[in-house]
Amino acid sequence: MTVDMSDHFIAHFELNTSLPRDLLLKWEAEIEAWEQDKTQPDPFTLKMAITTLSRIEEQTATAQKKPLHAYTVSPWLPSQIGTKVTFDLHLAEIERKLRVAQAYEALETLQSHLQI
Repeated sequence: MTVDMSDHFIAHFELNTSLPRDLLLKWEAEIEAWEQDKTQPDPFTLKMAITTLSRIEEQTATAQKKPLHAYTVSPWLPSQIGTKVTFDLHLAEIERKLRVAQAYEALETLQSHLQI
């Protein structure tokens, strides 16, 4: 597949107009410095870690080895939504029951640690 120069020009123009001007100037300066002196950092190498499927699988396996307790879970609950969004009052009752269950589990864990 060959790329038509007009397609390349359009893509380059769209990229340049979508990015902040100060970022473009910084990149241009980095590229020019590297082109003149190859001991400068290569602006074309990645500077941050890439999230790969294997990394996600590794993190998932690690997380699954740890016990999950109700008091460590932070769901997005009705009390966190705020007053601008309406929700069913039944959800508020479910949240209250969840908070009570979390409190009981935390107390049971604390009690078991104190008995050891």
